[in-house]
Amino acid sequence: RSSARGVHDLKAFLEYARTGPQAIAARIEGSQGGFDSPLEEAIAEALGKRGWRIETQIGVSGFRIDLGVVHPDKPGAYLAGIECDGATYHRSAVARDRDKIREEVLTGLGWRIVRVWSTDWWYDSDCALEEIHIKLQAILEQDRSRPSVDSRSEDVAETECSTNAEIGNTRLPSDAADSTDESRPSDSSACSPLFARQSPTNDRCIYFRVNLGDAVANQDRFFDTEYADALRQMALAVLASQGPIRDDALVREIARAHGFARTGNRIKQRVLELLPDVASTVEPVGRFLWPDANVQDLLPFRHAAAGDERRSLDEIPMPELVGLVRELPVILMSEDPAIALAREIGLARLSQTGRSRLEEAISRASSEIP
Repeated sequence: RSSARGVHDLKAFLEYARTGPQAIAARIEGSQGGFDSPLEEAIAEALGKRGWRIETQIGVSGFRIDLGVVHPDKPGAYLAGIECDGATYHRSAVARDRDKIREEVLTGLGWRIVRVWSTDWWYDSDCALEEIHIKLQAILEQDRSRPSVDSRSEDVAETECSTNAEIGNTRLPSDAADSTDESRPSDSSACSPLFARQSPTNDRCIYFRVNLGDAVANQDRFFDTEYADALRQMALAVLASQGPIRDDALVREIARAHGFARTGNRIKQRVLELLPDVASTVEPVGRFLWPDANVQDLLPFRHAAAGDERRSLDEIPMPELVGLVRELPVILMSEDPAIALAREIGLARLSQTGRSRLEEAISRASSEIP
C-alpha cells in the first residue's frame, strides 16, 4: 500500500524473478487506454459477466492490445490478449500488417491472442462469447497443467522402463548402464506392453522428464551454427528420456531451458532440422518423434511421476493409449469406456475431440483382446 517508488520497483523486480519476462509485459502502469470501439466495450462487458477481469488498450504508443484478460491465478500477469477488428485493425495499411505481422510480434512478446471478428459478434454475440470463453478456459487449463521446471524430479522411479546413466547434469536411458546394480529392477517385464497389471499402484512405467538445466546463458547462441551440436544433444536427451514425444512438446522443453517465453515457428524449425534422422509417426493431434527406429503399435502407458504434472491427452501417443486399455481390460466393461479411460489418465474434462481419440484407442485395443 506504500506510495514509495522504491517499494513498487522492488515488487516489480520480485515478480520478474518469480515469473520471468512475462512480468515485464504485465506491467500496465500508465499503459492503459479507454475502449477503442463499441465492439471492445461490448465484449469486455460480456466477459466481465462471465467472471473474467478485462483491462483495455494494453501497451504503449500505437501498438496496443485491445483487451487484456487478467490471469485468475496471477493477478500481475495476463492470461491472453483479445484482438478485435476495430480501429487499430483498420488503421494498418495492408492486410499483411493487420493479419500476420502484428500477431507474430505479439506472440513473440509472450501474448496468447484470441481473435474476435465484428461480423461474428453482431450476427450471434452469444455464440461468439461462448467461443471466446471456451478458448480462455482452454488456455487457463493449459497453464494450470503445465509442468513447473522447478518441480520436476530428477529422481528415477524404481519402476522406470529402462536403466539410466548420468551424463553431466542430464540423466539418459542407456544400454551401457550397469545392469547389475541391485538398486534397479532386474526384470523389465513390468514395462512390457503385454503384461497384465496386477496392482493399480505398483508396477507402473513412469514418464520421466529429463532435467536440461539452465541454458539461458546460451539463448543468444541458439541459432548459431557452432551451437547446433550442443542443441542436438539436448534434443536427443529429451527424446531418449521422453520419447515417443510430440515434436512441439520436445521443442518446448528446449525453448524453456533457454529462457524463451514462447515457442515460435522459427525456434521449432531450428530444433527439428537438427533431427532429420529421427523416426516419427503422424497422428491427427501432431507428429510424434521416437527415440529409435523401433516404432511400435503398442506401448506401456507411462504415468506421471509423483509430484509431476500429467501430460495432456494430445501429447500421449496412440500406442500408449492402446497399451493402457490392454493393461486395464475392465475399462471395456464400463458403462462409458471413454469416460473410464479418461479417469484413469487423470483428465478432469473430456472434449468431443478427446472422446473420439480415446474411443479410437479403445477400438484398437478391443480388437486385440480376446
